[in-house]
Amino acid sequence: MDPEKIIIRNMTRSELDQTMQRAAQEGWNPGLGDAEVYWAQDPGGFWVAEQNGQVLASISAVIYDDAYAFMGFFITRPELRKQGLGLKLGLAAMARLGNRVIGQDGVVAMQDFYRRHGFELAFRGLRWQAQGGGAASGHSVDPRSLPIEELLAYDRQCFPAPRPVFLQKWLSAPGAHARAVIAGDRLRGYGVVRPSHQGHRLGPLFAEGRAEAETLLQDLLAAAGESPVFWDAPQNNPHAVAMAQSMGLTHVFETGRMYKNGLPPWRAENVYGLTCLELG
Repeated sequence: MDPEKIIIRNMTRSELDQTMQRAAQEGWNPGLGDAEVYWAQDPGGFWVAEQNGQVLASISAVIYDDAYAFMGFFITRPELRKQGLGLKLGLAAMARLGNRVIGQDGVVAMQDFYRRHGFELAFRGLRWQAQGGGAASGHSVDPRSLPIEELLAYDRQCFPAPRPVFLQKWLSAPGAHARAVIAGDRLRGYGVVRPSHQGHRLGPLFAEGRAEAETLLQDLLAAAGESPVFWDAPQNNPHAVAMAQSMGLTHVFETGRMYKNGLPPWRAENVYGLTCLELG
C-alpha cells in the first residue's frame, strides 16, 4: 500500500453490495435485502479507500437529519489493518456529519480505538440466537395496514431520528415479515424479521412492555419458519436481556453502542431489539 496513492471517494451502488458480502465474512450477518434500504436512506453516506482500482477499506457515515447520523461498515482488508488507512477513511467520511450526534455499533476489539477518537460507550448490544418456527399468537397485525403516520410517530419515540424513507422500505423489503401489537386502538409495539446470510435477523423490536415484546417475538419467530433467528438486544433494557435468558437463548456475538457529540433522545426502555448494526 502506498499512502500517497490512496483515493477516498463515495461508494457506488454495486460496491455497497460487495461491502455487504465483506460484512457477512466478518460475521455480522447482514440481511439479504439491506443494501437497497441503506442506499435509499443516504446514497452519499458510503465511502471507500482505493488504490489502483482496488477497494482497500470501506465505511458508512449516514445522515438521518440535522441532529443525528450513524456510522458503520468500518472494514479494512485484513493485511492492511493497523496502518492508519481506516483512520484516514473514517475522518474523511465523518467530516460530512458536522456536529451531529454520531452513533455506531463497535465490535469489542475496536472499542478502545473508537474511544480515542471521541466515542463513548452507551451500552452493550448482545446478539442472541433463537430458533424460528412455532405457532403464532394471533394477537398481532401487519403494521403496513396501519396509518403510516402512526407507525412513524411510534418509531420516532424509539429511534433517535425520524426515518420515513428507511422504515417504509424496511417493512416492504423482499422476504421481510412485520408484526404490530394494537391495544385500545393504540399501537403498542412493532417488529420486523428478515432473511439474512445465515438464517434471519430480527430488528427492530420496539414495545411498550415485556408482554407486548413477547407477543411480537413469538409471531416474528413463527413468520421466520424453521430457521435460526438472530436478535440484537440492548443490554441497557434489562427486560430485553431477561426475556432472552428466560427462553434459554444462546449469546453468540457482542457489540457496543457508542456515541460521539453527546447522547441522542430515545425511549431506551421500549427498545427490545436494535434495527441493525450498520445504520442503528
